Amino acid sequence: MKKDIVSSGKNKDLSGLYPTAYEPKEVEKKWYEYWEKNGFFCVDEQSNSGKQDFCIVLPPPNVTGNLHIGHTLTVTIQDCISRWHRMKGENVIWIPGFDHGGIATQTIVEKKLMKEKKITKQELGREQFLNEITQWKTLTQSNIEAQLKMLGASLDFQKTLFTLDENSSKGVMRTFITLFEKDLIYRKEKLVNWSGQIQSVISDIEVDHLEIPEKKKVRIPGLKDPVELGLMDYFYYSIVDSDEKILIATTRLETMLGDAAVAVNPNDRRFAHLIGKFVSHPYTGENLPIISDETVSREIGTGAMKVTPAHDLKDFEIGMKHGLKMCDILNDDGTINVDIENFKGKHRLIVRNMLRKSLSEKGLYKEAKNHSMTIPFCSRSGDIVEFRLKDQWYVDCNQMGQNALEAVKSKRLQFIPDHHEKVWFEWFRNLKDWCISRQLWWGHQIPAYKILHKVEKMDKDLWVAASSEKEAVEKASKKYDLNPNSITAIQDLDVLDTWFSSALYPLTALGWPSKEENLKRYYPLNLMETGFDILFFWVARMVMLGEHITGKLPFAQVLLHGMVCDSHGRKMTKSLGNTIDPLDVIEGVSLETLLQRVKDCQDTLTPEEIKLMLNANKQNFPNGIPECGTDGLRFSLLTHDIQNQRINVDVKSIRICRHFCNKIWQGVRLFTKAIENSPRESLTPLSSEEVLKLNEKDISRWILSRLAGLVAVSNMHFEAYEFHLTTAAVRQFWVQNFCDVYIEYVKSVLSESEEKRLFVCRVMLTCIETFLKVISPMMPFISEELYHRLYYMSNIEFHPSISIAAYPTADKFSGWRNTLLEADVLTMTDLIGVTRSLKSKHGVSQMRPTVVVAVEEENTLSALSPFSHLLALLAKLDSVTFHLTQGQEFFEQYPQDSWVFETCDHGITIIMDIKEKPKPQENDINKLSKIRMELNKLNKMLSDRGYRKSAPLSMQEKTMARKASLEAELQKLSNYGKKEPEKIKEDSSVS
Repeated sequence: MKKDIVSSGKNKDLSGLYPTAYEPKEVEKKWYEYWEKNGFFCVDEQSNSGKQDFCIVLPPPNVTGNLHIGHTLTVTIQDCISRWHRMKGENVIWIPGFDHGGIATQTIVEKKLMKEKKITKQELGREQFLNEITQWKTLTQSNIEAQLKMLGASLDFQKTLFTLDENSSKGVMRTFITLFEKDLIYRKEKLVNWSGQIQSVISDIEVDHLEIPEKKKVRIPGLKDPVELGLMDYFYYSIVDSDEKILIATTRLETMLGDAAVAVNPNDRRFAHLIGKFVSHPYTGENLPIISDETVSREIGTGAMKVTPAHDLKDFEIGMKHGLKMCDILNDDGTINVDIENFKGKHRLIVRNMLRKSLSEKGLYKEAKNHSMTIPFCSRSGDIVEFRLKDQWYVDCNQMGQNALEAVKSKRLQFIPDHHEKVWFEWFRNLKDWCISRQLWWGHQIPAYKILHKVEKMDKDLWVAASSEKEAVEKASKKYDLNPNSITAIQDLDVLDTWFSSALYPLTALGWPSKEENLKRYYPLNLMETGFDILFFWVARMVMLGEHITGKLPFAQVLLHGMVCDSHGRKMTKSLGNTIDPLDVIEGVSLETLLQRVKDCQDTLTPEEIKLMLNANKQNFPNGIPECGTDGLRFSLLTHDIQNQRINVDVKSIRICRHFCNKIWQGVRLFTKAIENSPRESLTPLSSEEVLKLNEKDISRWILSRLAGLVAVSNMHFEAYEFHLTTAAVRQFWVQNFCDVYIEYVKSVLSESEEKRLFVCRVMLTCIETFLKVISPMMPFISEELYHRLYYMSNIEFHPSISIAAYPTADKFSGWRNTLLEADVLTMTDLIGVTRSLKSKHGVSQMRPTVVVAVEEENTLSALSPFSHLLALLAKLDSVTFHLTQGQEFFEQYPQDSWVFETCDHGITIIMDIKEKPKPQENDINKLSKIRMELNKLNKMLSDRGYRKSAPLSMQEKTMARKASLEAELQKLSNYGKKEPEKIKEDSSVS
């Protein structure tokens, strides 16, 4: 029987005995190396195979650290899709990439330098600092690549892209220059999100909004002591030429240093007499006008609003409308820049406290009250975000946005699920121009040059976009009619927003602009799959720039998955301590290690955060995280409806899927035991001709029909990206059909004739081989391992890897379906459940009673009676007979003192002989009664078809575990005797 494994598989020794236990680490090791070495995930772009291309790109993870569980979901979904298309015979091009990460990466490296070397980037210098980041990037990218391989991602790493590589930089530069010269990129002073700690503009996605319900102390980077937030300050402005004062309420007292006016609602009678008058600023001495504006709320604060146009969006709009002065009171680092008293150079939040004292001394401060508020924090630095007026570069999104809106309306661009269309429409109808400049060192330096005259001073700033200083001078001389010898060009030191290069990703990933031929073949992409949370930050910008540059949408279909949350639906954050590291799930980790990691973060987390995380880890993972393996993790993620907004993940559900992997392993192990004495050459899968010749009442015919059903629904749900329904079908087939029914049947016939034994082994082989192909896109490691082991012990048509074998199709298996047979066996399995429940209820679970099945209709009798042996086998009965009832007198022949009855669906009644029921001891009667009542309830639940179909597998497994525990207790109390040994004792865990 034994034969050497194919030469391409010699990297893993499978020649020994089939392991008793499923060990994820052993199963999963070496396979990725084998796949990569043999180039299974690469496409020969020079070949003309005639195969259809399927091209997608991996959303590039930032080179900031390890992959988290959200990345794992993305990788799992995309790999599942890619593997399915590859097994369908398509040329799959799945391109990996890495994003330089702009602010995120620079911030991490700055913190690292401060922690390890006590040095800032300014002290290090730009060039050396960029070298440090490059070293970090190289290490991190290598780590992420290793993690992607651990997850089984079938990426073509020969096509790996980095958003700061030479080709990407060319694409970014070309796009910027093109848009600039079309007047679609411009420079203007506007209000922006400013992080003083980073000293840069940040995007909306990098702003976290923290709810502060009342006074609370919060640690702010750059300050030694915590700052009190959640307060509304009340102070007075004195009315000019009057003894009257006007009371002002503000949550940002320090910004009063930049006030330009006081605004009231024109319909507010309290202040009508003051409109047109002035207040005196107690520090600048300026007279500030009292103006009326309908946007002022009469209910918020005192109804009189201070107006600081340079530091608030609403104030800015009022300031523009009324022509107010714009006064920026902040330095780039978040300190005060106005030369008043001793405020200059101090942190703005320290000045807030100083103003309370100073205003009190001037008789202008009233009080501070608790006030609920939402405060914007920089997600990268933890600093409070301030609005500031800054000259920045912007993309004019008007026309591109209209095109993106029209693309969805006309169905040229489709979302899955389609409810995202509504959000898309709302966002684009309120679209603002895109701020693309950042005050960083790490990123694409903006290819814009400021033109300076060597002698004369320019009346206004002149800018050109160019690929070099020389080109900039040439362009400026022509554009502005200047002598090239009299001008110089200075490149802007700012860098582009990370999302600008990411927006070009579908183009640069295909080699554009260097390889135009790849663009012709693979663009647009077949699918864009990503999280819904970056629909606008990434997808919308890819759509706008992609269509503008090429005239084509970068993709026609967008699959958006939900956000990974904990089991309670909460977003995973470090402060909650509910984050799950995929590596911990795959390899397992002790609670002690988890706690030590938290303690090691004292340099980056506050004492309060550390305490919260320690407590959360103890609560969430009291026994640590068990080893679940990659396949268990992947399958668990796919059991969720990925199209939901929230995907609630917990380690328990992953553990259950690891148990399912074991169920697969043990099912195949029983097969290996069953074929021990069979020649390998005789072990071939059944042909369609053989299947169709089977008796319509043969249980083997039934399992093959169920197999065909699995193939059909798997393809259907893969097509619709309904992976949770595919996983449900997979589990139902393997657990409820193959293991619980067919394997138990196989055990009963192994001692019969060699012909019978060989036949059921071939049926099992057919089911196992097809099943492994069905699950391969979802569970690549265990399917590959078992596929090779299957080849080692049987005569299947073999491919070097299951990943390139043909995926089973509904067409090939369509003739195998027999829905009437499936319905009959389903009814029979319901009867098995009812019978087991009846045995438990009457205390004969460990006995083999006689059962009579009474049916009212001849059709039912003829349909079910051929399966009487199945009922006897699976319900552990001495004998089973089916009878057609002939009125009430039929039941009277079974005395109620020794027979019990249970009415079922389809006009069926189970009649069971319990006269041999043992008598329990008197002191155990009450306990026995309670156990039986609960067992009866559990058995009814487990036999209910609706419950088996809709209840989560985790709930079903808990119910079954409870049932087993109660039955064991029942056996002890009732002294029922020993359980009969199984045909193959080692494989009892399968059923």
